Amino acid sequence: MSDELSKRITQYLEVGGLFNPEMMEHDKVRDLLIDCRDQFGENEKTIRGLRAQIGMLERELVVFQAARRTDVPCQCEIYEYCEKCNPEQYQKEVARHETENAKR
Repeated sequence: MSDELSKRITQYLEVGGLFNPEMMEHDKVRDLLIDCRDQFGENEKTIRGLRAQIGMLERELVVFQAARRTDVPCQCEIYEYCEKCNPEQYQKEVARHETENAKR
């Protein structure tokens, strides 16, 4: 969708919209602006979703880093992925992360 909008904007500018906006049909300009607004909304939703995923991954990283450190007290009452108290679940999580990272 973004590529299509970019082409439409370029086309508008090429046919005189840059120097003489009166050369373009007003309905087409209106439609272009509406489509740009809609695309911006979709992009904003995507960005919010990615930020949420980043936050979740950062929290998981803290859990894994804490589980690997010996100088940090056990946090098994908070996290179910404690390597010391729940090694089976911890190994499953490590395997899941390795599988997901391999896909990227």
